Amino acid sequence: MPTVLMEDQFFGGLSSGEKRGIVGSFAAGRNLDYRTEPDRLSVATATANDSGVVVTDLIKWFQPTSGSELFALGSTGQLYRRTGGAWSVFESVGGAGQGMTIFNDYLWFANATDLRRYGPLSDGPSSALFATLTTDADWHPMVEYQNFICIGAGRTLTTVNDAGTRVNQFSFPIGWRIKSLAVVGDYLAIGCMRGSAITDFEDGLLAYWDGNASTYLSPVWVKESGVNAFIADQNTLYVFAGTAGNVYATGAMGRQLVKVKRIPGIVPSYAEVWPGAVSLWKGLIHAGIAGTTNSTTFSQGVYTYGATDKNYAPSLNLEYTASTGTGTGTTLQIGAVRGVDPQNLYVGVRDGVTFRIDRVTGTTPFTTATYTSRIYDASRPFERKLFSAFRVNFAPLGAGQSVAIAVAADRAAAFTTLGTEATADTTTLRASTNIKAYDIQVRLTLTAGAAAPRVLSFAVTYDFEPIV
Repeated sequence: MPTVLMEDQFFGGLSSGEKRGIVGSFAAGRNLDYRTEPDRLSVATATANDSGVVVTDLIKWFQPTSGSELFALGSTGQLYRRTGGAWSVFESVGGAGQGMTIFNDYLWFANATDLRRYGPLSDGPSSALFATLTTDADWHPMVEYQNFICIGAGRTLTTVNDAGTRVNQFSFPIGWRIKSLAVVGDYLAIGCMRGSAITDFEDGLLAYWDGNASTYLSPVWVKESGVNAFIADQNTLYVFAGTAGNVYATGAMGRQLVKVKRIPGIVPSYAEVWPGAVSLWKGLIHAGIAGTTNSTTFSQGVYTYGATDKNYAPSLNLEYTASTGTGTGTTLQIGAVRGVDPQNLYVGVRDGVTFRIDRVTGTTPFTTATYTSRIYDASRPFERKLFSAFRVNFAPLGAGQSVAIAVAADRAAAFTTLGTEATADTTTLRASTNIKAYDIQVRLTLTAGAAAPRVLSFAVTYDFEPIV
């Protein structure tokens, strides 16, 4: 008698393996939304080019100063400002756009050697050189902490208080560089790397500071090639470390890192998350991956991590890809990500020689999204099966919407399309087949119109082939 395999849970997000994973997880996905309605698979809100042709370098940092003003700092030191819904070049500061934050009514930003500030923001502001910094070719991360701004200057943590007094607080050992800063609980978390490139050493350092001690506290030596980026959610610090896509979590001033997820598809290549490319938005961690990579196949974009609520496990999703349509390649870079307000997420993108600021806002979905199931072998991989029928159920299709199903048998590289349904008000797509294989993998392609289709479930009918 035929057996029916049904999948109606999609909320597990990206699986670490192509065959096994938590309930509701899938092998690959792009532009999917399963958190808005956890029992349905749909299409995420689309990215759109917000900056036109104004931007000429890769954005590394975003900083809002008010509800209507947003600054962006690029990889060649171009400082951009968004006011009245339009972007313009505000100033060329040179260097590599190493860091930016807001503190004490000033916008602070740095290039390789200079710390500058713009303000007071409440008066007719002007930009001026504030101090010189220890030269760093890439990073001068900044964050407001207690009553001062903290700045990574090479291996030295520098502070400037609200009276404008600058102090070099302490330094890490020679050869180390401060790459990331975040406030978690009552402490400042400091992430470091060794060398000039992320691939130089397999060494990272996480340390804490309480704002008073003469040196850093509780160092945690991380056997990853650098502590690249932080994001703090309540009293949990999430740490993006190394080149293999590992994400760790620890408590405030935690001495132990727990690996909570690995971004799939990176290894054996490498990918790096930049410190300005992580943000909390709508209760989820958003991470732009990658700032740099040598992979031509790894799927890049803004990944989200978190749980729908306490009844669902945290999950990983490649929710937003670049508005250029490119999803892979060594010249595709995600330099910065920032949720500015409840309605707007900004992303700094380079695609070859094209630079832009993407924005996610409103409800307009991506044109297409793809879902690729884990590999199904009925827990009997040594027996061949006859896969005879496939069915997809969805909410009634609207104008411009369609759902397509494709399969790959025995881990074939290419998927074969079995059928597409685009008729308005239709709720089912069926396909009859005669596929003999040890295992099968299903791919769904969702095409949106003004609104997105919503898949409820799919099913596969199979028999075990008689053994003779």
